[in-house]
Amino acid sequence: MKKSLLIPLTVIFLTGLVGELYAQPCSCTNCPVPITDNGTFQGLLNVTVDGPNDLSLCPLEQVCFTITHTWVGDLSVTLTSPGGLNYLVMADADNGPGGCGNDQDNIDVCITIGTGNALTNNTQYVCNGPPGTCLSGAWTMPCGGVTDPFSGAQQAPNCNLNDFNLPGQPANGTWILTVNDICAQDVGFLQDWSLVFSCGVLDCFTCAADGGQFNQPNLQGCQGDPAFNLNIVPQYPGSTPPPPAEYSYTFVVSQNGIINSFITGPTLGNLPPGSYQVCGLSYLTDDAGELPLWIGQPFASLQNNLSSGAPAFCGDLSNSCFMATIGPPIPPAVLDTTICLGDCFVAPNGVTCCTPGPCQYTLQSYLGCDSTTIVNITFLPPDQTIVNQTLCPDECLTIGGVDYCPPGFYNLQLVNEQGCDSIVTLNLSAVPVTAVAPTPPPITCSMPAALLNGSFSIGNTYLWTDANNMVVSTQPTAVVNQPGCYLLTVTNTLNGVTCSDTASVCVTADLELPDMPNLQGPAVVCDGDVVAYTITADPLASDYVWTVPADVTIVSGGNGTTAITINWTGSAGGQICVAAANGCGEGPQDCLDVTVGSTPAIPVIAGDNPVCAGDIAFYSTPADPNTDTFTWTVPAGASITVGQGT
Repeated sequence: MKKSLLIPLTVIFLTGLVGELYAQPCSCTNCPVPITDNGTFQGLLNVTVDGPNDLSLCPLEQVCFTITHTWVGDLSVTLTSPGGLNYLVMADADNGPGGCGNDQDNIDVCITIGTGNALTNNTQYVCNGPPGTCLSGAWTMPCGGVTDPFSGAQQAPNCNLNDFNLPGQPANGTWILTVNDICAQDVGFLQDWSLVFSCGVLDCFTCAADGGQFNQPNLQGCQGDPAFNLNIVPQYPGSTPPPPAEYSYTFVVSQNGIINSFITGPTLGNLPPGSYQVCGLSYLTDDAGELPLWIGQPFASLQNNLSSGAPAFCGDLSNSCFMATIGPPIPPAVLDTTICLGDCFVAPNGVTCCTPGPCQYTLQSYLGCDSTTIVNITFLPPDQTIVNQTLCPDECLTIGGVDYCPPGFYNLQLVNEQGCDSIVTLNLSAVPVTAVAPTPPPITCSMPAALLNGSFSIGNTYLWTDANNMVVSTQPTAVVNQPGCYLLTVTNTLNGVTCSDTASVCVTADLELPDMPNLQGPAVVCDGDVVAYTITADPLASDYVWTVPADVTIVSGGNGTTAITINWTGSAGGQICVAAANGCGEGPQDCLDVTVGSTPAIPVIAGDNPVCAGDIAFYSTPADPNTDTFTWTVPAGASITVGQGT
């Protein structure tokens, strides 16, 4: 038995706005902060209140923030206190991946102490602001079980900003406003944010120092090496460098974990020999006088201090460091040598000297330092003989235990009767012979034979044989209809020397039918729908065969393609099938049973009429078995509190 289901819908008619709050704010000093897709973005405020450092005695009264963003439903906002309390201050019903919500623009709100005007009660955001600003005015902390899967913030225990103001919780230190963007495509900026404390503030400052990162590899060399005079520019992927008018950059040089110096550039060539760690440091220029105080201190102490809640100065170390190993300079070495006239002295690094006198070359030491050697060369007259020889490409001439391979000229040094070098020049040439046999396409149903092509080989005779050493062809090419491996032997003769070369090629066969395709598309459609169905192309297929119900109209695609578009107007439904085919035949079909559904009836609305400003009214409509969801709209100035979609 079917029953009519009454669906309640609550509408609130708003008649006023929240009054403006007083302000002695501690405002953002590094805004705007970019908000990009699918990320977590933070604004920081280092606060010193004008009163007791205890939130129960100097309570936080208000947090305000202004965000320009083209889809407010993408966002949730949390606030973290110096004591580690981390509560949601703005959240809707779905703050997990894909919970995009309300698509309107921009936020300009203040969260105040109290309850009763939650942003939100675990619902979607409902715009209340003027044109161009979805959310505005004064609100209270979100409630109703809101969650934050991204940054782990909690719903405040009493849904009240006063939950931060507990005895023993510090007011001074770093406050963090975190904006979570959980959807793609829409971006914006945290334009400004501020805090108001009952006792006011003495100082409110955001340290914008950012050490960035750099890809400097480790260095090693000798003292005074120009390679140590660097000009490293830190990189800031996805962020903006600190303002150069207010911030400076230097490098922290430490040895054995102890800070040695602060050097710009850095210029390291004048440091004493030793191993140094070099890290970047961005700092507030006004704090430059703090840096010398850290010389002689452990580098780890500087790291810990800058990452603490109360650093000694405004600074930030780079995300990457490098090592510099500096050795002492190496004095030059002087050597004497005697060679035959016409020879050249070749240094280990390839420097060649072919005249008598000093020959200078430079090698690298174990640290990569330059080590200069000066060789004084004296010449003796040589004898010279030329010998011509032809060999196969894979042959070499062995003389005195040394192999000499073609092609090329080789000088053999012997000793003549005067004790001087006697140079024998070998002119070795190779018989040109090369076997080239590229792999042919596989044997298929549509191409039952393969061409073995040795036409690009070099030689004057050709021989193709199969795996059983049977002769297939004596021409550069051969046609085979069986898979397997074949050997090409090419020979050539030059200056009475005959040489050969071989190349092997394997022929494969691919005679498979295509696999069953995976038919994609809706199984339930409405009368009058025009719907596309698709499959993924099969590399084994050369054709596609579609079958459809007789009472449908094919709009596009079909046989021979991977897609079909069908008009279901007047159809009773039925089966759509498709199979992939090639020269070997047709593969298995994939089918989809499609049901054609009916259109929902026009709903009938029942409820209060007329209503007064501020009333909460209830409206309903009977359930329809052909309806999945209901979409309600209300007049301007009214809002739906519950029941949308039902």
